[in-house]
Amino acid sequence: MERVCFTMLVADEHRDTYVRMHAEPWPELITELHRTGWQDYSLFLRDDGVLVGYLESPDWESAQREMAAAAVSPRWSVEMDRLVVPGTVMQWPPMAVHLESALGLPEVRAPYRHCAVVDVRPEVDGRSLEELHASGMRNLSLFVRDDGLVVAYGETDSPGIPSWPWSRPSRPLREVFNLDEQLERLSAQR
Repeated sequence: MERVCFTMLVADEHRDTYVRMHAEPWPELITELHRTGWQDYSLFLRDDGVLVGYLESPDWESAQREMAAAAVSPRWSVEMDRLVVPGTVMQWPPMAVHLESALGLPEVRAPYRHCAVVDVRPEVDGRSLEELHASGMRNLSLFVRDDGLVVAYGETDSPGIPSWPWSRPSRPLREVFNLDEQLERLSAQR
C-alpha cells in the first residue's frame, strides 16, 4: 500500500466555500475516487488555509492516471483551482516513516483520523515509535517536504487531538473531508 500526502493553500476568501464543497461533494466524484483506488482519503484544513491531504492506494500512479481520465475530474479541478492560492502547487513529500512498518507490526486501523504540521523535524527512533504505539497511535505516517515542513498523520481510538511526542501543532488541523464517510452517505441515499 502506498501512503501519499499533499499540501496546498486555500485562499482566505474561499475557505468557507472549500469546506462547504467538501461537505457535499458531487456523487460522481466520490464514485470515481473509490473506483480508481483512492483509500482512507481525508483532507485536513488549518485556520490559516494550509490544507493537508492523506490517502492510501495500492498503485498511486495508476490511481492518478485513472482519476485524471474520469469525466468529473476536469470539472471538479476547475472549481478547486479557483479556491486555492495560485502557485501553491501540490507537493508530494516522501514518507519518512510508517509506525507499524518500522516496528514490524501488523497494521491496525483506528476510527479517528488526526493530522498535524509539527513544529520541528522529529527525531525518529525506536523509543519514540514505541511510545507512540503505546499511547494508542495507529497507522502513523510522517512525511517531510523538501522545504522541511513535516506532516504527521495518524489514527486513534479517541476523537480529541492526540499528544504528538515531538511538538504540539500551533494551529491544529480539522478534518473537512473523509472519503469513507462520503461513500457511506452516498450508499445510504441509494
